[in-house]
Amino acid sequence: MAVLALVGTNPAVQAWFQQHGPQRIALIDALQAANQQLAQAAPSDGCAQLQQAADAMLGTLPTPECALDALVVACVDVIKRGAEQCLTGDAASARATLAVGADALGKAQLAIDEILEKPHACVN
Repeated sequence: MAVLALVGTNPAVQAWFQQHGPQRIALIDALQAANQQLAQAAPSDGCAQLQQAADAMLGTLPTPECALDALVVACVDVIKRGAEQCLTGDAASARATLAVGADALGKAQLAIDEILEKPHACVN
């Protein structure tokens, strides 16, 4: 009986996560900076950083495992929309959108973890 390799053990998937780790960390850091900017209502570049980080994260696509792409895009698109709202001065909408985006990011990470633990043949 053949043992199916897990998605997370695929060298291409592992390499993608290692190569694009800085973008994921920058996105999380920029999300925090944007939220701080919105909370302080003071000039800051947190929202601009967040927009750049979201663009950089989207620029890492596609992943070697197409099932991961939709999860990355869904949460990052929402976060990018919140950054754009923030940059246009719509603080109330930005706060709400970034809260949704942060929640989506957490849910996406859980879904990604589940995919990584599945046999490759069971994904896609």
